[in-house]
Amino acid sequence: MKTLEVYDRKMMGCGAKVIATVKILKEFPILWQAWECDSVGYIVDSVGYIVDHNGETKLVTTNHGTPYFSDVTELQERIMEYKRVIEATREAISLLGHTA
Repeated sequence: MKTLEVYDRKMMGCGAKVIATVKILKEFPILWQAWECDSVGYIVDSVGYIVDHNGETKLVTTNHGTPYFSDVTELQERIMEYKRVIEATREAISLLGHTA
């Protein structure tokens, strides 16, 4: 099973400290729109991890490639954004005279 070093979210960047080494149970993509102001047709993903840390299942996501502990709220916000983008894409397809 793969492991991952997790950093303190408050100390990102230079001087960031590892606060845990965790086992990865599931790895999945998290998509972002217009990440880093690159809004010219790019979708950038940040890999999310569900981990087992001290017998507790947690979520780890990344910030500029640095893993940190997160919570379900971040995933719920991503789902709301995915739904918004899907609906906007369906509308664009409809304006072209097609169905999604």
